Amino acid sequence: EAAVQQARLDLEDAYTASIAEPAAPGLRAVYKSFYTEEAFLPRDEFLDDMISDGTSGRPSTVVPKTITFPGHFELINDQTAILRVCRVDSDVLRLTPENGSPEIIVDDRVVATLTDSRFELVDGHWLLAGGDRIRRIEDSNSCDG
Repeated sequence: EAAVQQARLDLEDAYTASIAEPAAPGLRAVYKSFYTEEAFLPRDEFLDDMISDGTSGRPSTVVPKTITFPGHFELINDQTAILRVCRVDSDVLRLTPENGSPEIIVDDRVVATLTDSRFELVDGHWLLAGGDRIRRIEDSNSCDG
């Protein structure tokens, strides 16, 4: 369980770095390394859209982003696990400032999402392979609701 939780936390760090510089191929490669190939496709498209739109992401200075594990863990077999994850997303999506121009905020909503995330053990690493959303709550810093 601890290894799957750590994989999810490390994935979040890679995501944060990748959205800060969506055009950086090395950051995208690290982010992608936490997913199965199929599961990463929508994230790949999201980063491509950020590049096309000229946006990037940064942490909120008001509401901290959090990842917690509210109790449910199931080892389906020796290569598949389900981990319940509460993610409070407070990242700020903005037009990437250029030449000292002021930041223009595109999206700074705080959204809490509770999911049962499916991880698969591939070559000794737990990779996010999919999952089921249980609840999504806008303007909340908690998955309770």
